[in-house]
Amino acid sequence: MPVLSLLAVAARGRRRLGVALLGLSMLGSANAQDPDARTSVIAAPVTTTEWSDPLEALGTLRADESVTLSATVTETIAELSFDDGQRVAAGDLLIRLDDSAEQAELRAARALRQERENAVRRARQLQDRNVGIRADVEDAQAQLAQVNAQIDEIQSRLADHQLRAPFAGTVGQRDLSVGALVTPGTELVTLDKLDRMKLDFTVPATFLGALAPGMSLSATTASYPEQVFRGEVTSIGTRIDPVSRSVSVRAQLPNPERTLRPGMLMIVTLERRPPRHAGGPGIGARAQRRASIRDAHRA
Repeated sequence: MPVLSLLAVAARGRRRLGVALLGLSMLGSANAQDPDARTSVIAAPVTTTEWSDPLEALGTLRADESVTLSATVTETIAELSFDDGQRVAAGDLLIRLDDSAEQAELRAARALRQERENAVRRARQLQDRNVGIRADVEDAQAQLAQVNAQIDEIQSRLADHQLRAPFAGTVGQRDLSVGALVTPGTELVTLDKLDRMKLDFTVPATFLGALAPGMSLSATTASYPEQVFRGEVTSIGTRIDPVSRSVSVRAQLPNPERTLRPGMLMIVTLERRPPRHAGGPGIGARAQRRASIRDAHRA
């Protein structure tokens, strides 16, 4: 290329560079004159707070107390004294099986006891008058004791015909009707204590040293995504699973409104111990910073 052509190209490049520099200079002058275009700097004091690495796990809920009541005799249902989901107190009668035969035996045994008590009374009166002998009194007393034992045995069989709540709780759904025949082992009704729940989950054994009873935790479930349930660790398993190399942990969650149910899957967040001290802006400074950022976005 001729020398004159090279000089012309260089001159054009210098002119373009000058125009670009002039534009940047004018833009900088405009920004300097506009106070809203200046870069904001936010300062905040540094504070020290406790912080710990959270440990997450999946857990399953269990009722604080849970039982499935079943029959111990073969008989028909004579009475059902509960409705679906009803709260019952300890000792309340839930189901009564037909006990008419046992009731008849009990009446006969009580009548026989009355007769034996009269026989004992007469034998003692005769002995006091020196007419009867001591052996007659002892025989009458032995026969009375035998009748009392028969009455106790009948009452025990009558108790097998009545299913009562062993503790206060909430019964499940009723799938029975009066007149149905039940046999020993037949599941009749479930009873759960729901005011407190047990939460069982597993943690890798490498974190065993950071676990201790009394640690606080939070748990969430997909059934109530907006609600956080809080509780604390109550016990740690005594064995490590040789397959998964994990340890079982049990926590307790208050459930006063009885919203939680046994079998629910919970996401557990456990605060590990001991907490560490970390520095950062205070709460007020963080709030001010977030507000400034929002204002900058609006501008």
